[in-house]
Amino acid sequence: MNTKLCTRCKIEKPISNFYARHIKSKKSSWCKECHIIARDIYRKKDMVENKEKYNAWNRHWRGKNVLKLKNYNLKKFYGITLEEYDAMVIKQNGQCLICNKKKKLFVDHHHLTKKLRGLLCDKCNPGLGFFDDDVNILKSAILYLQQPTEPIGRSK
Repeated sequence: MNTKLCTRCKIEKPISNFYARHIKSKKSSWCKECHIIARDIYRKKDMVENKEKYNAWNRHWRGKNVLKLKNYNLKKFYGITLEEYDAMVIKQNGQCLICNKKKKLFVDHHHLTKKLRGLLCDKCNPGLGFFDDDVNILKSAILYLQQPTEPIGRSK
């Protein structure tokens, strides 16, 4: 088996544990593990020293890649593409399924089964979450809201 000595950790390792260099048939003098350790140390130090530079770059990239980022997040969290999300918006006529207001819509899903239920606005979606998606609690809230109101503790 072909081996090579890492000049950083001084351990003899298989040649496959070394990155290829730009020069044909040459391998890096450091093993892959040592490269990764050195890279991580450099990045952490550089990010501390240049935090504003990284933040500015991140803001710039996010600004230029809004749709790419939205598609990535939809796929990661809900398993749908941006095209599928847009089709849901069209199917719902751009309206929240609960209050029927035309607002920015968010994906609503069942927290246990992870199945998508539809698109809701920024008030209705967390509202369901605050009630733990529990139909009985929501029914109780409806009954509470239907009671006649009387001021408590305030005298006129």
